[in-house]
Amino acid sequence: MRVAIYSHSIPPAVDGVSRRFTSIISELHKAGHEVLVFTLEKEPQLEATLFPGSKRRPMFKYVHLESTFHDLYPSKRIAAPTLGNLWHIGHALAQVRPDVIHCTADAITLQFGLAGKALGIPVVTSIHTDVQLGLAAVGAPSLALYLTNLKERMESCLLDSCATTSESFKTKLLKQGVACDYVVKTAVQVDKFNPGRRCAKTRAQLTFNDPDAFLIVYVGRLAPEKGLDTLVTMARSVDRCYLAVIGDGPLGPHLAAQHGAANRLYCRPGFLDHDALPAVYASADAHATASVFETLGNTVLEAHACGVPVVAPRAQGFVDTVSHGVDGLLFDAAGLGAVGAAASGARALAALRDDPALRARLGAAGRAKVLLHAPDQVARDIVQWYGAAAARGARAGPLTAAVRASQLFAAVLMVLIGWHVYALPAALARAVGELLKGLRSVIASSPLARSIRASYGTLAGPVPIGGGGDCGGGERGGAGPLVRGKGQRQG
Repeated sequence: MRVAIYSHSIPPAVDGVSRRFTSIISELHKAGHEVLVFTLEKEPQLEATLFPGSKRRPMFKYVHLESTFHDLYPSKRIAAPTLGNLWHIGHALAQVRPDVIHCTADAITLQFGLAGKALGIPVVTSIHTDVQLGLAAVGAPSLALYLTNLKERMESCLLDSCATTSESFKTKLLKQGVACDYVVKTAVQVDKFNPGRRCAKTRAQLTFNDPDAFLIVYVGRLAPEKGLDTLVTMARSVDRCYLAVIGDGPLGPHLAAQHGAANRLYCRPGFLDHDALPAVYASADAHATASVFETLGNTVLEAHACGVPVVAPRAQGFVDTVSHGVDGLLFDAAGLGAVGAAASGARALAALRDDPALRARLGAAGRAKVLLHAPDQVARDIVQWYGAAAARGARAGPLTAAVRASQLFAAVLMVLIGWHVYALPAALARAVGELLKGLRSVIASSPLARSIRASYGTLAGPVPIGGGGDCGGGERGGAGPLVRGKGQRQG
């Protein structure tokens, strides 16, 4: 089977979507399927991630698409729904003629749908992020939330199938009018993530050499919607509890400023190399999160694979991956506010701290659960989904296909117009800014300006500038910072 895959996040980007699609692409390749990869990365590193140290030539065909950063979330790269991208998508698909197109849901999903319908290729999409909840977390206007929901509803109706990553998020999408009909399973590399990766040196570093520490770890993006302030409060409310925050994002500097034994917080912003993560999980007493934003929670599965119990809020995604009292503990967060949620989470942490036998039992159960979903099994499941979607499209008939194609064309046209209406003022503002910056530079370097500055300096004398003080700070105990992956950044 020839498969075209578009993911807005693949290596060197580091996040749950990147890890999931890296695994899918790898297993499809192992099973003999030909994969065409559409990416926002100018220098994708799938081969380097899958075969570290290998000098193999690229085995995947790549198509680079234009991307940008949005003002509402400036740290997150998004695809640009431009005419240029539409041409690149259509041209590449016409050349390769894949049997199916699988694209993550974002700003260019409808462009893949239009190109697929024009070429008679079935198109499926998968929603991996609760975009509406994320936009609300950063204060987006209600119009943005409405348009996001409208786009997701159009995609789910006009494409051949729409999937997501958990039953709980699928239920939420259905309530919002999104015709989500499938749940894509997620696998973990259980040979890499396992309890045997526990490391005394790593544990000592993360606990600042405190032998009596109860160590919990958080792994992921350091972003506002992740509930990190609540998590920090949870940890500080429990005696002897140390929190290691591993990841990067906009809240990195805020959390790094609290790094130190006195705060029982380890935070050196930067994404770890994927080979270093298992030792972090396995060396901890528990993996904890306070995010209510997840659609699944890949880090929960990685912690389970390492035999570590999980503490998470009773929220979408986590209710699918954590069985309360079996392989982890769920705490109440909805409607309690930050203070109430932190108190609820702290009680769960204290229960694990005080009961080593409970930690061992929950960790073993988590490991047993993830062993049931091997990467090759997940890949076979996805191929079956592709086949079912293609069959559904074939049964629709030519009239239905023509109607959908016309609707897709109208939807793509609407998105293109909307995007360029948004992008034009921003481009003009940048151009004016650059012009003013250039004029300022010219004026500042003129002989008259230099003469005025010289005269002012002679009359006024030197102006003292306050400062001093040590912005840095040592840490008590522990080795240097953990080794981080080269060239990695958030998606």
